[in-house]
Amino acid sequence: MAIGEFMTEDRQDRPDRVERRNVFARVLEVRPWGRRGLSSEEEQVEVELATLVEATYPEVLVEARARLGGKAAGGRAAAAYVLGLAAAGRPERVPEVAPALAAALPGESHPEVSVALAAALGMLWHPAALDPLLAMAGHGEARVRLEVAIALPGAAGDPPDPRVGSALLRLCGDPDGAVRDWALFSLGHQLDLDTPEIRAALADRLTDVDRGARHEAIVGLARRGDPRAVEPLREALTGREVDLDLIRAAAHSGDPGLLPALRRLRAVWSGDPVLVQEAIDHCDPRWRRWRDDRASWLSSLVEGAFRTLGRAVRVDLGPIGPDDLDPWLWVSWVAADGEQRTWCWDLDILVADRAEGEVELAARIVVADVDNAEADLAGLDDPGAGPG
Repeated sequence: MAIGEFMTEDRQDRPDRVERRNVFARVLEVRPWGRRGLSSEEEQVEVELATLVEATYPEVLVEARARLGGKAAGGRAAAAYVLGLAAAGRPERVPEVAPALAAALPGESHPEVSVALAAALGMLWHPAALDPLLAMAGHGEARVRLEVAIALPGAAGDPPDPRVGSALLRLCGDPDGAVRDWALFSLGHQLDLDTPEIRAALADRLTDVDRGARHEAIVGLARRGDPRAVEPLREALTGREVDLDLIRAAAHSGDPGLLPALRRLRAVWSGDPVLVQEAIDHCDPRWRRWRDDRASWLSSLVEGAFRTLGRAVRVDLGPIGPDDLDPWLWVSWVAADGEQRTWCWDLDILVADRAEGEVELAARIVVADVDNAEADLAGLDDPGAGPG
């Protein structure tokens, strides 16, 4: 295939198209699809491209769709990327963009264009991109499979489509190390999924020859509290290249066997010592028992306070998200307007900061917060969320 097939770009000099043509020319010049670890200058170029696309929308959308069917591979790749930029963070534009990208897949044979199509679909961050991404998961070009592994979590939906987990499981065994790395990250870190099959796939990669893939397998298993992660995580914590993900993974694991490595790390860690101390705390059974006892005591005090006032509320303890290590206090009640309200409190902020360590005072603060919410719900930007 001649170089000119990719680089040739249609030249049209009608004044009303000059600005739009500049968008495609600039995209073709920098070819941003498939790039990772951008420098600050490259990130600025990405911002520039997005600004150019936005300034010429919606006319650029029409032209991009037309260029997807052009003869020059470079023009098709640039058009795909422009379409992705046009709909990035703009879900209302996805119905215009996703079908055009999907329609371009079946007849596309140029690997560079396929990479740009996969990258553009990933920018949509929308379930409409799922079917075309799944169709590309077995592509012969590793760079295309890499884009698919990166993009699938954003297209999975809520709850995640089970086909996403299946596709990522297959990509975890990809012959390309970078693809395995990203598939393991997507499966182990970005998706809130936990099945025996996922754990088995992560465990299979604990000895992967690719350092990045091995790292993601350790982190993914540790986040699920799987004991198979403990020994490789302990070894990783004593190595030369310890990062924040490993420290956070140790906290998620909570295994006391990690304490010696974490305590040695604390003495030499050049980063934020609070992060290492948090991991040590969460691996210490005595600290976890103190945390859980404090949370249970506060929950009981809050329930008793509302019961004394003759008010029906539901009090729960639980994390606010899958990455949270500690329980939050949740209070649900039927407000004066008849709507169900739920507020939540970070226990460290509530007890340690607002109540200065006094659990009884923290319980009274919760009651006061709910009272204030009842008195002035109309003035809250988000009446469904608590003060933190």
